[in-house]
Amino acid sequence: DIYWETTHTGLISDLNTEALTNFDGPVGIDGWNDLLNENITQNASVSQSFNPVDSEGVETTNYSITMSVVDKQGDSAADKFSLHVDPSNTNKYFIRLDQELVFVEQSPDRDIFTFTFTITDNNPSSAWGTAQLSETLTLSNTDPTFDAQPAQTYYYFFEDSTTSFEIRDFLTDNNALNGSVATAPSNPNNTSELVWSISGTDANLFDIDTNTGVLTPNSNGLAAGFNTYEIDVTLKDANGSINESESVTQSYTIIKGFTPTNVTLGEENVEVEIGSSHPSGGGYDSIQYVFYMATSDLSESDLPTVPNVDVEDTFRIGGTDANGDPQILTQGAFQFGIENIYAYDGGTGNPAYGLYGFDLDLRVYYRANSSSSWTIASNKDLNNRVFAAPTSVSAFNVPNQTIGPAFRANIYYAQDTPGEYGWGVHLEKNSGQHPDQFMAANFSGVLRDLHYTNSESGGQRIYTYIIFDNNGSGYNQVPTSVAGSSTTTVYSDQPLAEYNTKFWTNNDLSTVYTPPVGGKYYVVRHAFDAVYSTYNTSGLDLVGVPVLLSSTGEIERTSTTTHVATRRINSALTTLSSLTTPLIRGTSKQVGVDGNELYSWPELD
Repeated sequence: DIYWETTHTGLISDLNTEALTNFDGPVGIDGWNDLLNENITQNASVSQSFNPVDSEGVETTNYSITMSVVDKQGDSAADKFSLHVDPSNTNKYFIRLDQELVFVEQSPDRDIFTFTFTITDNNPSSAWGTAQLSETLTLSNTDPTFDAQPAQTYYYFFEDSTTSFEIRDFLTDNNALNGSVATAPSNPNNTSELVWSISGTDANLFDIDTNTGVLTPNSNGLAAGFNTYEIDVTLKDANGSINESESVTQSYTIIKGFTPTNVTLGEENVEVEIGSSHPSGGGYDSIQYVFYMATSDLSESDLPTVPNVDVEDTFRIGGTDANGDPQILTQGAFQFGIENIYAYDGGTGNPAYGLYGFDLDLRVYYRANSSSSWTIASNKDLNNRVFAAPTSVSAFNVPNQTIGPAFRANIYYAQDTPGEYGWGVHLEKNSGQHPDQFMAANFSGVLRDLHYTNSESGGQRIYTYIIFDNNGSGYNQVPTSVAGSSTTTVYSDQPLAEYNTKFWTNNDLSTVYTPPVGGKYYVVRHAFDAVYSTYNTSGLDLVGVPVLLSSTGEIERTSTTTHVATRRINSALTTLSSLTTPLIRGTSKQVGVDGNELYSWPELD
């Protein structure tokens, strides 16, 4: 230390000025700038280049310098920082960070670092010898971060979830960081002292672990209906307990929906020549294909087939589990479809023979496990149908020389009963067809999750509907015709008109459609024209479902409401790339005029 003595009297400031003016050595640091932040990486500079200057601001030259550093508690921090010459100017120095730091709850009382520089004059005839100067660096906090919810990705819990069901591990799955770049095994590191909380409209349905960020449904959530719920998730660093703690909040959509199926989705395409007179020589008057879901690959003799009809091919669907074993249904609901059934001209048929086509029968078989016997599935599908012979798509009477992809049809089977399934697809040459007539046919056997586009992370589908409103008046009773009615385009997340509880006027499902007049019937159909319907029992000349709408747009579930089935569509429905608010709604069962539940599955996108 340097001590000054004087016989002068007066102000200390005057004395200091006189002392400094008469001292030729360094009295300050020029260029010092505090860059210390927890997001600074190891070996990066935490100060700008600096050098000592005298009382006139002139750079000190021909000197040597050493450094010591302590934190606010007086403990050495020599392992965290080091002093280095600026390679672009050897008369200057900078401070390098040797250990990545984390702003924690104790940082305001600890992570303020005092650097003491001892500067020695290297001139042999030095007039000042040695001087000591000090500067400080204070560790600053960086906002924590975690990932937002990607577009068309939703977080789910299900009808059979418990309060321990993990909807989302925000810490791990959403890459939560406190702002530091220090990683494990460093302790603390960039995931230390994070604190989680939730708020928002539906926060009372969920719990979040304040330390781990794991979101679970609580008893309120388990009691809630199928719907979309909105929450805000807040992340704080430094234990969230000091004024310097920073925070970030993200909004998330949580869906309570159906349990996703465990089977793997897939598709098999078939092309076959119908008619033994086909010039390929491989045509068939009668042929069958078998799709099945079982715990092992099965031979034709182990599969359910139509007696006395040749099997052209078999396809095992359902995928494999983590061990590579074939999957069967154990949870959720699947939808198996024979899709895009169409025929086209074989190329050399005789026009004089007129129209021609084929019949397609779908027969569904079931067994609980491999030890059971195959039987016609007595557990009705979710359309309340048993697919015994002959559940058929009627014969396609495709005009000769006319390409037929526009003449498409689909037939579906949906089920949630665990077990093994077999689907026999029998194609038969139209009995009214001339022996010399032939054609080619295509169809696809498709397995899907009934409720989700792929898995639950894939989100919901969006469907386009048209509402017939009787020129703004609605209908006082179920109409037999909608001719001349004005229409409105609406949207829903449900594939069946009768499954909906309401419709929306925009494709992000944010504005509920309200009818011109409440308490009236309106007819709803898919936005694509029908080409074929398996259901035709009502005798009504309609292309949609009559629904009774309240003034707020709710579909009223009354005993007097009669529903008829929608018809099948001929094209995939709209898929939205910018879906932001998907909704899952209730699945009240609708009863047709014949007393059966009516569900007509359209072609899903």
